Amino acid sequence: MGVCKSWNIQIRGLNSLFADIAFDTSKPSTISTATKFLETIETKSNNLHIYARCIIWFGDETQMAFLSRLRLQSGRFVSFEVDHMSAPFIAHFNLPAPRLLRLVHTPALPDRLFASSFENLRVLNASVKQHFPWPTATFPNLVALRLENANSTRRFSATSLFDLIGYANRLEELRLIDFLRFSGGSRTKPLTHANLKSIHFIQCNLKFILQQLEFPDATTLQVESYGTGLDGEPNPPPSRDIGYFMPLQARPIPVLNKHVVTGVTIHMQDWFTDNIYFKINLKCGVNRSVDLTTTFRKVDGWEAYFQSTIDEMLRRIRLDARVNLSIFHYFPLSPISPPTCQLPLFSPDLPLLRLPQVALLRTDHSLVRNVINCLADLDHRHLPNLKCYSFDVETQPTSVDLAAPEILACLQSRFSIGTPFALQYWTLDGKITCDLMLPNAVTK
Repeated sequence: MGVCKSWNIQIRGLNSLFADIAFDTSKPSTISTATKFLETIETKSNNLHIYARCIIWFGDETQMAFLSRLRLQSGRFVSFEVDHMSAPFIAHFNLPAPRLLRLVHTPALPDRLFASSFENLRVLNASVKQHFPWPTATFPNLVALRLENANSTRRFSATSLFDLIGYANRLEELRLIDFLRFSGGSRTKPLTHANLKSIHFIQCNLKFILQQLEFPDATTLQVESYGTGLDGEPNPPPSRDIGYFMPLQARPIPVLNKHVVTGVTIHMQDWFTDNIYFKINLKCGVNRSVDLTTTFRKVDGWEAYFQSTIDEMLRRIRLDARVNLSIFHYFPLSPISPPTCQLPLFSPDLPLLRLPQVALLRTDHSLVRNVINCLADLDHRHLPNLKCYSFDVETQPTSVDLAAPEILACLQSRFSIGTPFALQYWTLDGKITCDLMLPNAVTK
C-alpha cells in the first residue's frame, strides 16, 4: 500500500494477483491496511481464499468498520480463528461461510456463528459449555474434532457430544479436554466409529467415554490424567489391591483389543514434590500405540499401588513372543550424581522384570546399578530371556565403568547358567558407541 501511485494503480488492476489473503486483527496497525486490501479485492474473483485471525477485540470504530466489511466476505472464508472475543463479535459474523475448512474458537462456541452451517468444515478446534450448540448433522466432512469443556465442574450433555461424533462419518482425529462429568442417560449400544484413527483424552472420564464410544480401527490412543482417575474422580485414593486401571475392568483398552504388544516404554520422574510422574507407552508393531500418562501421589502405600497398576496393565494386554522393554527414570539436572533410585521400578516383585518375552532392555544411566543388581540375582531370575541390555551414558556427568566388578559379576553369573546377554551403550543423540560388547573375562 506504500508504493508510488502508478504502481498502486497497476497492482489494483491485476485481477488474478490475490489467490489467498490473511487478516490478523491482533495488531491494530494492520487494520487500516487490511481495510484497503478489502476495498481492492472484494469485487475481484470469487476464487479468493480468506484466512482471518481475530485475537483481541478492541471495540474501536476502526475495527468495527473493518469487521463490518469483512463479514460480507464470509463466503470466501477458508480458515477462521478467534480468541478472547467479546459478545458484539457474534453480530458481525452470522452470515454463512460455505467454504470454511478450519475453525479455531477459544471462547465457548455461540449458537449463531456463521449461521450454524458448516457443510465443508474439516477441522474444528473449540471450547464448548454444557452442550454442543449447533445441529450435529451439519458436519459431514469433519476430519479433526478438538473440543475443550469450558467448565469441567459442570456436567456436559453426553447426547450432544456423541451425536456430533456419530454424525461426523469422516472423522479421523478426536481430542477431548476436561470432559469429566456428563448428563443424560447412557446409550443402550455403544457408538462404533470405524474411521477414527487418532484419539487423545486429557482429564476425561475415560470409563464413561469407553462405554459410549468404540473405535476399533484406531492406531493411536493417548490418555492424560493429572489428579484425577480414569473414572473422572478427583484424587483417587491409592489402594494396595486396586491400581490405576481398575475403572477399566469391564472395558478393554482400545487399540490393544486386536493387536499384540511388541514394546513397553515407561517414563518416571520424581519432581521432589508430592507427586510422581508416570507415563507408559504400549507399542503394537510399527503403526499402533497407546500412551497413558498420570501422576501418583506419594502417600502411604503408593509403591504397592504402583505395582498393582502394572499388574492390571499386564492383565489387559497380550504380549508378543519378543518384547522390547524401556524404562527411564529422570532426575533434575544437577552437577552432582543423583541419589540411588528409590522408585519401585526394580522391585523383585515387579511383574515387568519376570516377563520371559523381554529380549531387549533399555534404560537411562541412573538405573544401571539397579538393573545390574537385579539381573545378577539368580534366585529371582529376572528377564530370563534377555539378549541385550542397552543404556545411555551421557545423562549423568560420571561415566559408566564397563569393567566394574558388579557388571562383570552379573555377566559371569548369567553366562554360567546359560542365559548370557550383551551390553550396549549409547549417547543422547542415539549413536551407539559400543555395540554388543561382552567382556573377555566372561568367556574365559
